[in-house]
Amino acid sequence: TQLAEWALPQAHYLESWDDVRSADGCYSVVQPMIQPLFNGISANELLLVLLGRKTFAAPAKATPAVAAPAAPETDPAAEAVKATFAKIAGGANDEKWNNTLRDGFLPGTTYPAATVSFKGGALAGITAQAPKFTAPTDGAMEVVLTTDASVYDGRYTNNPWLQEAPDPITKLTWDNAAWMSPRTFAKLNLKKDGDLVEVKVGGVILTIPAISAPGHAANSITIPLGYGQKSVSVVGNERGKNAYSLAGANSEFVLSGASVTKTGYYYELAVTQENYTMEGRAQVREGTKERFDKNEHFAAHEGLDAHAPPNISLYQGRIGSNIKGRKDYNAEGNGFDYLHEHQWGMVIDLGKCIGCSACVVACQSENNIPIVGKDQVAKGRVMHWIRMDRYFSTPDGVDRNPTLDELDNPEMVSQPVACQQCESAPCETVCPVNATVHTEDGLNAMAYNRCIGTRYCANNCPYTARRFNWFDYNKRNPLITTTVAGIETNNLYAGPLGEKSQVEVTKLQKNPNVTVRMRGVIEKCTYCVQRIESAKITQRRIARDDAGQLRIPTDAVKTACQASCPAEAIQFGDLANEKSAVNEWKNNPRKYDVLQYIGTRPRTSYLARIRNVNLLMPDKRNPKTGEASINGV
Repeated sequence: TQLAEWALPQAHYLESWDDVRSADGCYSVVQPMIQPLFNGISANELLLVLLGRKTFAAPAKATPAVAAPAAPETDPAAEAVKATFAKIAGGANDEKWNNTLRDGFLPGTTYPAATVSFKGGALAGITAQAPKFTAPTDGAMEVVLTTDASVYDGRYTNNPWLQEAPDPITKLTWDNAAWMSPRTFAKLNLKKDGDLVEVKVGGVILTIPAISAPGHAANSITIPLGYGQKSVSVVGNERGKNAYSLAGANSEFVLSGASVTKTGYYYELAVTQENYTMEGRAQVREGTKERFDKNEHFAAHEGLDAHAPPNISLYQGRIGSNIKGRKDYNAEGNGFDYLHEHQWGMVIDLGKCIGCSACVVACQSENNIPIVGKDQVAKGRVMHWIRMDRYFSTPDGVDRNPTLDELDNPEMVSQPVACQQCESAPCETVCPVNATVHTEDGLNAMAYNRCIGTRYCANNCPYTARRFNWFDYNKRNPLITTTVAGIETNNLYAGPLGEKSQVEVTKLQKNPNVTVRMRGVIEKCTYCVQRIESAKITQRRIARDDAGQLRIPTDAVKTACQASCPAEAIQFGDLANEKSAVNEWKNNPRKYDVLQYIGTRPRTSYLARIRNVNLLMPDKRNPKTGEASINGV
């Protein structure tokens, strides 16, 4: 686009008509959900212009108030989609068209099954030649250029949610870096993540910060692509380093014979998690299949839970093992009616979680969570309500200072952590203004307009799941600088003299059902309470019209993180409903609560991961491999 003489603004798919086929051929129609915001055009409209079936419309002129409204013009793109639909559906049928728009697909349009047969004779005379490969060495390293977990190949560089989403392995934000093994890191005499190195391939030199990645191959350097772009928006402009220069004219992405040298300079990286180990607390628990077969409930007795005595409390709480016939409710409200109130809870299956951070971004979108920028992330002020922790485990037992040998080939485990909605919440007892309270349906709720920002609750949270708004991130762009009294400073630190960014399109980005928080308050996961309340309102309306039940139907509410998880690793629902899927997961023998021994009684539980380790493999002979909770993290 920078080199082009013409640039056309492309319409978003939610602004335009289109049609698509799925992988199996099922036909679907894409219809616009909103009016175009910036007068963009879709690919279909551009093709129709080139075919002479559509012309670019001139900007609309204001008409006198007394003039009759003009008749709506037929959208050529919509007519073209309808024409294609008529061919596939066997004729123009309004009923079929309306049903397709309603259902999202046209039944009976999948591709017919193909018949495949193998012809071995076609391979006769073909000699397979193995590619030449030279193992990388200290003096001739290998460089692998790969797509980035956030910005991909650079096409998403202007998306600040993705820029601030930590990399699943390195936990790096707002930058790329040269990944290398701890052994290679030490050989280059690098002291800490962010030390600059020169990567030379042929005659091309790239200066880029280095970062240590346990489990990475030695003498091999991985560099994510898509960064270092210029002349883009303030979000992605000159973020990171442009590694495309190393690919050369032939666009090679695996390069050999590279030299890497230390420069002696340092570049600050914004990393959200710098510790590799869990310090023996066993937040993440996993075991081998052999161990699970011997003791299905092993996860509930790991770490300090194996030594903690039974928790005897005078506070009975609202969660019990017996749903029917509970007696802890009275008219004064000093108990709980388990038969008439919802009780919300969540279970996360670590055996399914792939650590992709889709839940992190979905939660950010759903709950109006602001970005804070690289500078604030480096200070530990990231605002994500869900953090994706990752740890490394080795087969040689607990070691808080693992050796290079142990870090050469560790196992990696991931765990999403948000507010655990504790039944006996430490945060609630220390709030001087009662801003964080327990609701009748078991949520650890936040009243933002009461919060005065003492941060006592954050200090008292053993899960570090609460976030504090240091600045008014929603109104002041944290990515730009402002000149105050002749001094250039970050826009956040400029205070009332900083530039505000409350433009109309920014307001449209916000979820209208969720409060936009100001500076100086604590915020955290709410189990998407707005979705819960919306379901309650809908059910009340149904009950009013049809004299039905007030209880929300089983598993009718899905949180944003649950709906976005590609592995379906999150289950949310009503613990007071025996038929709820969350109760089935709660009864799984792999279930455990994080930091159970401190007595917080969290509503969010986890299912331990089970690894089916092949002990006959040469590098898997240690019987402790796959035991993250007891040996290495």
